[in-house]
Amino acid sequence: MVFLAALPGFAQAQTVLTGGATQTVAPATTLLGDVLINGIGSALTVDATGQVTGDVDLLTGTVTHNGTIAGGIDTTGAAGQSTTTVIVGATGIVGGAVTLETGNLTSAGALNDGLTLGTNSSATIQAGGSINGSDTVVNLGTLTIEAGAAVNTNVTLNGTQAASVDGGRINNSGTITGNIEQTGGIITTDGTIIGDTTVNSGAFNAEGAITGDLTMINGTFTTTGLLTHTGNVDVQGGRMNVTGGDMTVTGSFGNDGILTIGAGRTLTAPIVTNTGLIVGNDNGTIDGDLASTGGEIQLNDGVVGDTFTITGDLTGSTTLVMDIDLSTANAADTDLLVVGGLVDGTVTIELDPQAGGFTLQSAPVILVDGTSLGGSLTATMRGIPQTRGPIVYTLDTDPANGDIVLLSGVNPAIGGVVGAFSSVQNLVGTVINRPSGAFVSGIAFDTPDNCSRGGWARAVGGRATSDTTTNGNLLSATGTTRTDFAGIQGGFDFGCFEAFDGGWDIVGGVLFGHNRGSVLHNSFGLTTDADFSQSYGGVYVNAAKGNFSAELQLRHERSSFDFMNVALGLDDSVSTNTTQLSGSTSYRFALENGMFIVPTAGFGIGRTSSGSLTFNGANGLPAGVLQPADHNSSIGFAGATMGRTMVDEASNSALTSFVTATIYNDFSSDRVATFTATNGGVTDTLTTESMGAFGELSVGLSYARVLSAAPSGIRQMNANIRADYRFNKDLKGASVTAQFRLQF
Repeated sequence: MVFLAALPGFAQAQTVLTGGATQTVAPATTLLGDVLINGIGSALTVDATGQVTGDVDLLTGTVTHNGTIAGGIDTTGAAGQSTTTVIVGATGIVGGAVTLETGNLTSAGALNDGLTLGTNSSATIQAGGSINGSDTVVNLGTLTIEAGAAVNTNVTLNGTQAASVDGGRINNSGTITGNIEQTGGIITTDGTIIGDTTVNSGAFNAEGAITGDLTMINGTFTTTGLLTHTGNVDVQGGRMNVTGGDMTVTGSFGNDGILTIGAGRTLTAPIVTNTGLIVGNDNGTIDGDLASTGGEIQLNDGVVGDTFTITGDLTGSTTLVMDIDLSTANAADTDLLVVGGLVDGTVTIELDPQAGGFTLQSAPVILVDGTSLGGSLTATMRGIPQTRGPIVYTLDTDPANGDIVLLSGVNPAIGGVVGAFSSVQNLVGTVINRPSGAFVSGIAFDTPDNCSRGGWARAVGGRATSDTTTNGNLLSATGTTRTDFAGIQGGFDFGCFEAFDGGWDIVGGVLFGHNRGSVLHNSFGLTTDADFSQSYGGVYVNAAKGNFSAELQLRHERSSFDFMNVALGLDDSVSTNTTQLSGSTSYRFALENGMFIVPTAGFGIGRTSSGSLTFNGANGLPAGVLQPADHNSSIGFAGATMGRTMVDEASNSALTSFVTATIYNDFSSDRVATFTATNGGVTDTLTTESMGAFGELSVGLSYARVLSAAPSGIRQMNANIRADYRFNKDLKGASVTAQFRLQF
């Protein structure tokens, strides 16, 4: 039924179509006023060149339009209905706003005052169709822009916040000329966008061409094919996924969100500024420079061997997270960052181990393969053992090749064990068992045959602190060893005095002794504890004539060391055997008033063989064996003693005070030890420098007394006490020695 009414106060009539009524506006005819359509089967048809001067309100029914509607089309009153349909043909023109709260719109014509889509509405702009004038707003509806269609307005999408929920969509294969504001919903484009785009939330899927600035506040932006972007990109939050196709950006690219470069995909931009997270995949590429300010590049996906490329420079402050497999000796597998330009700034590499176990790698493992390194480059590492366990890793740079590499080697603290071992061996050889000889003295009494027996004892105790440097194939460590020691020595001898041609005094004897001590070694942030004990025996001969005296001593030592360092997996013992030959000569120059000077020179040479130490890994199983090599030692010394003797004839005794200055020099070659990893049998050779030259200052007192003949047979007593201080740039130590001798 059609109602045409001219109501008082209105300039135009309203056409009402209900109950299945239809109205056709024929070509070149005009329907005055507004049109209300409300009824199943009701329809308005506007033929080409036909006109409607007012608005069309569509509640239920159909509008087929090929002419001109001066007003707008509105389905607001049809909320919840699905039986409203608007078809705008190629010649159709709508002069007013089109608002679809519900229903379907198909348009190949011109909508000249914008389009608004509400809940449960959809619109398709076909080839040749256009939206012009006011904004295009999609509220939970669906707008499809087909190829050849044009939207020449700003576009706003207000959809659901979760992209997975079907609420608010724009599908563009045509051209949008205007700014886009997205809050929720899904935008998919493979056409052209000319205007600035802001993604507040939702999902934006793109290929084709976009001209204008893109700002991401939140949400997800994903390339579904090749995308050319003319303008700037500012990812302030959310996710930018270059995963379904490559993306070329002509302007600046800033990322403070999550930027993912898919496998085999390329993001091309003059410079990418990163303060957020870049997720790189195998064969992914940033074609341009990357300037990072606290940003992160994440390559770890649980699969080792990914290669990610930056064709330009890498500068600024960057954290690089990578997968690595170090479980096979000499066959490390790792993700790789390739930089085609300069690597500079601060690079923190976090390595994510993907297999159990850490082994030695005899060659550097390249982590960042650059072209050149900048002068302010600082590279640090985290994520794998650096101070714990027998095998450790550290970063290094290779300026010649522009690389940042991973070096592996024996934990320098193990080198510290070698250093402690060497330090104690040096200390025993030069301080505790000093090569200056047994405690032998002349006799001041007459014997029937000028021959006499004697025995002596010596006690020594002290502390020494020494710095040692141990060098491995790739790593080195400086450590400090503190040694506390105590020892007792003794000997028996027989000598004849002025009984040989030329008036020589000759004394020969045997000696024995035992030393004990403790060692505390700090190296590479770890502390190694050790206890040692040593037993030895030997023979000596002393010759003197006038003011000249000399001694030669041959000694064999057996030492045992108990080492403990839980962090290194070390709880083992090792024994050593040393054979040493030492000797000294001296000459006494008598001065006035009981004063004298005695210059002395001597040597000590020896050879030490050693057992091995086993280190366990975190699983408690053996991780490697440290084998010190046989070592030849060679020590020389020279010094002088100045003293004064005061004789008490009434008691047949003499008291001597003295001061001594001595210079020792360790001529030995570096001590060498070999660490062999259990997994793969790769070895690392560790060398520890010798002690070198050091000085010794001594002060002391000597006491001698001739006793009357007694049933015990003791005719002479000698006693001596001396304090020593030793020093050089790496050694500081002090000890006290007390000696006692009885002559029969």
